[in-house]
Amino acid sequence: MKSDNAFLTHGRDESSRLNIGDIIMHTCSTFALILIILFLLFIGFSAYAQADADHLLAEIPTQTLYLGEKLMIDLKNYGIKYENQVKIPSHDRLTLDFNSESLVLTVSSTQARSHALEAGLYRFTIDYRASSAARWSEATVVVRVRPIQRITFRYFSEDSDKRVSIAGNFNNWSYADHVCEYNKAEKSYEITVGMKPGRYEYKVVVDGEWIMDPANPDTVSNGMGGFNSAMVVEGKTNRPGMFIKQWAEKTDDGDIKLTFRFLSGGKGINPQKIIVMTGNRQLPSDRVQYFPDKKWVSATLPVSLWESERVHGKIRLIGEDTEGFPTKENITLCLNNIPRGKMTGDFRDWYDAILYSLMVDRFANGDSTNNNPIQDHELADQVNFGGGDLDGIAQQVEKGYFERLGVTAIWLSPINQAPDKAYYEFSEPRRKYSGYHGYWPVHPTRIEPRFGGENALKSLVDKAHARGMSVMMDFVSNHVHQEHPWFQEHPEWFGTLELPDGRKNLRLFDEHRLTTWFDEFLPSFDFPASPAAVDSMTDNALWWLENFQLDAFRHDAVKHVPNLFWRELTEKIKARFPKQHIYQIGETYGSHKLISSYINPYQLDAQFDFNLLHTIYSIFLSDGVGFDLLDVALEESLEAYGAIHLMGNLIGNHDKTRFITLIEKTIPPDENEKEWGWDHPVSVTDATSYHKLSTVIALIMTIPGVPVIYYGDEIGMPGAGDPDNRRMMRFEDDELSLGEKRHFDRISQLCHIRRERPALRYGDFLTLHADSLTYAYARVHFDETLLIVLNLNPKSKNLSIPISQLAGDRDPLKFVDLITDETLGSHDGIFSLDIPGYGYRILSVE
Repeated sequence: MKSDNAFLTHGRDESSRLNIGDIIMHTCSTFALILIILFLLFIGFSAYAQADADHLLAEIPTQTLYLGEKLMIDLKNYGIKYENQVKIPSHDRLTLDFNSESLVLTVSSTQARSHALEAGLYRFTIDYRASSAARWSEATVVVRVRPIQRITFRYFSEDSDKRVSIAGNFNNWSYADHVCEYNKAEKSYEITVGMKPGRYEYKVVVDGEWIMDPANPDTVSNGMGGFNSAMVVEGKTNRPGMFIKQWAEKTDDGDIKLTFRFLSGGKGINPQKIIVMTGNRQLPSDRVQYFPDKKWVSATLPVSLWESERVHGKIRLIGEDTEGFPTKENITLCLNNIPRGKMTGDFRDWYDAILYSLMVDRFANGDSTNNNPIQDHELADQVNFGGGDLDGIAQQVEKGYFERLGVTAIWLSPINQAPDKAYYEFSEPRRKYSGYHGYWPVHPTRIEPRFGGENALKSLVDKAHARGMSVMMDFVSNHVHQEHPWFQEHPEWFGTLELPDGRKNLRLFDEHRLTTWFDEFLPSFDFPASPAAVDSMTDNALWWLENFQLDAFRHDAVKHVPNLFWRELTEKIKARFPKQHIYQIGETYGSHKLISSYINPYQLDAQFDFNLLHTIYSIFLSDGVGFDLLDVALEESLEAYGAIHLMGNLIGNHDKTRFITLIEKTIPPDENEKEWGWDHPVSVTDATSYHKLSTVIALIMTIPGVPVIYYGDEIGMPGAGDPDNRRMMRFEDDELSLGEKRHFDRISQLCHIRRERPALRYGDFLTLHADSLTYAYARVHFDETLLIVLNLNPKSKNLSIPISQLAGDRDPLKFVDLITDETLGSHDGIFSLDIPGYGYRILSVE
């Protein structure tokens, strides 16, 4: 048969020999070719259009609905816009109410139907399309339904004319949400609250006075010089079952097959429903298999998927057990269908990060020519500019300090220009302060001259990037200083200081959360009433990213800024940097619900887990509070933020007393920790305090989330409350004690272990043992398993750990200590080892 080209050549040379059959054949061949091309273009366009539609809705994570409550899903947080079309099909067990004006979907139980909703695992779909799209796309949403406990609080009093309320981390410490009613018969103020299983801190507010609950003897330190009442709400008797990663392999067809092992939460409990999600799509049932004899689950990811459908995010595996309770969710992070840290090596992402938080003014003085403290005889040295600058940080980058420590990202305190004079704080004792810390910006784009200038920042970022490190800037969006040109030129952008009732809108954090001022000279934006302010401030954030190649933002006072601001900022960042992950982490104190309301694809990546931090305080600083309580708090965080997440795990920051000083207990419990630091310089007097501090750092280095080191904690720097916790950093050998040097070596070792072991960053979390003073847990990531054991006994402790769930059918197991290289073995499902006093061990299962 001749080719088309040969036929055409023949036609030119021998036109007289063409006949009608040749013409018809040629015409048909050409027409068929055109049809084929058009068909392929249509298929390609359809696939593109479908992929574009699928990308319209970002992944909606597994949702949790508590019986008797409502679940609110704001689709704006996942990319849906008002011009898009959304349809919510009905569901036989859930009531789904979609508000097209707010784009919020409300999910609740359907009690009126013939079968009331029970605890378990449910699914529903969302149909959506772009306004220009012809086809509808479908997203599957998974909802785990859990029971809730009814808890009654009582405050006894003969006086029936008081105003009594309960404020705690379950209601964002709001004294207005849970007001008690007086029971004359019992002579008590009472309120019954629906509470999820977990650990809670609270206080009773009586006529405006915040007191401990007289009926509850359990108390915990709040980490800021005071105490809270504490309680634990119990859940189901058995722990939820879970799936752990076993292995990943390529099939003969080139697919990726992941195998998981089910660990039962109780005797005879097995999974009866299994759901595997990739994005908003459920993996087809023929791709998921369960092997009941071995309790294995396999999920096969087809290599033939369109590139747009390949898994670049998370694989979520969740089930329902035979008692009707949802299992814990397993999350596997993937890139191009391949599990991270497995098969193709590491992928550097923010999941791999170790953050180092520093105050620019207090870290290192690299250029003494810009030293210019404020001249004011009422201004103490502790709160004046201390000489630290960007050049000093850059010099430590070049000296390899951060690499020796093992951190991967530097978090800079705010660097905007600050006022050139000191101001009185409005609260007693009304001391004068300067803006050395950076949180009083007087200009949107100028760098504080005492810190250097634009070239100094660019040089620091370039040097950090050259060494494989990221740079995060602390961005202040809630407020400005009164000298800022935006406040001078656009006062209508800001909330008012004077309230109609004559009070000043100062630190009314609950009553006027989105407009309250932090001080009389720090006006807060009123973003809901000022679209121009939202636009200007979000554009300002982009300006810093574009001009200095920054990699991330830490956002100040997040809960005092409305969600609409964060959505606009994140949407602008996604549009401007479509191929770069600009990590955003925020600061919010409050409930898991409040904190997580800001964490989604169109707001922030994460926030700092202050609830977990406060539990850590309780464990390491209070007598009678054990690791079993910490285990409860960890489980709460994993359910609230995901089994693998980007939340910041910290043990302190620039607002809190140094952890080692809290360990030493040198500040009397009835003293204000901030005030104590002014007149009572604290130091480290007990060498064992370094070991306790390294043990708590070992904890945050080995649990899910991003560990954060506050500058100086790597040497055990002491300090009472602000400003004593912001001392000048020390580096040189002659400035450090032997205890500080040894502590640095231990923290450096922990950082490098985390960097080298994927299981610590991507692995499943499995509790093996938790009592008052010892804690053992595993991190499992396919063929890598690590065992971590912590001991708060002052002396060495021999601990026997049941490892049958860890071993499966592999008993006995061999363990290798990653710090000492010692090899140990298990016997009959038990692993026994010695743990040093106030110490830890990290072992690899070989």
